[in-house]
Amino acid sequence: MKKLLLFLFTITCFCCSSSDDDNPCDNLASNGEEVSLNLISTALAYLADNSNSNCVAYETAAEEYIDYSNSILDCLDADDRAELEQEIEDLEAEIAALNCT
Repeated sequence: MKKLLLFLFTITCFCCSSSDDDNPCDNLASNGEEVSLNLISTALAYLADNSNSNCVAYETAAEEYIDYSNSILDCLDADDRAELEQEIEDLEAEIAALNCT
């Protein structure tokens, strides 16, 4: 979980942006910020209180983050892409292990 939170912070801080709305790779930092912050806040809430409602919220936020991350893979260089793909796999494994009802 710490690795995921650190990665989310890193991608939020270091992504580049542009003002061209037609390119899906533009505005990575601003577009990903909301998704990343939502994942971080729901993860922290679930760590503090592992109730079912927090579990469902975390699972939903994780799925949104995975969807967003998959949508930007082509925007990254090979090293960053490989790192993000690994983070996606780790997060998918983590949410698969959740026992939300």
